[in-house]
Amino acid sequence: MTRKQLERLARLLTDTAQTAGTIELRALAGGRADDGIAAMASGLRTNCTSCLVLVNGLMQEGARCE
Repeated sequence: MTRKQLERLARLLTDTAQTAGTIELRALAGGRADDGIAAMASGLRTNCTSCLVLVNGLMQEGARCE
């Protein structure tokens, strides 16, 4: 991947994690924690954050796959 592609992926992961966090908070505030929405959103947010750490590591190392 090029640096530009990694940067785009990082933005997409960040946006998705933020959206998942918002969904999680709304589910908890709306008393819907028991139906699994909050747990699914939390899992998605966590996975996005983990992937973002990997992408940032690749960008710092200057990795490039073509």
